[in-house]
Amino acid sequence: MITKVLLIENNIIRRYELRKVLGQLGCEMESVVNGLLAVEVLQRDAFDVVILNPHIPLLNGVDAAKRIREIRSKAQLPILAMVAGYDTKQAYEYALAGINDLVYAPATAASLGEVLGKWIPGYTGGVVEYLATGSR
Repeated sequence: MITKVLLIENNIIRRYELRKVLGQLGCEMESVVNGLLAVEVLQRDAFDVVILNPHIPLLNGVDAAKRIREIRSKAQLPILAMVAGYDTKQAYEYALAGINDLVYAPATAASLGEVLGKWIPGYTGGVVEYLATGSR
């Protein structure tokens, strides 16, 4: 099973880096550059997980998560916020908005694979294989 990821990120370099990491994990990624586009895409397409930058334009990550939760529940679609560090107040705000978990940037195949495995039932992205062999 290929894991379908919707990435909400306006930084082209981060999109490129995450596409490489997600590819190593056997994931297929679609990306949008703001929260409004993400809500539109999620109304018509199915994904296994959403990864978002909380500081995206037009509709920030918290507001986008709230809108996404009107479409899909936490159990139906995990939302992961990509953050630079842990901030208790922000983490609480993210949880209230319906964000399932945090992914720390810069994400590696090991760290991202661990979080995906936590939230996606049946996820077998090859993290163990990747760590054991160093390549895919």
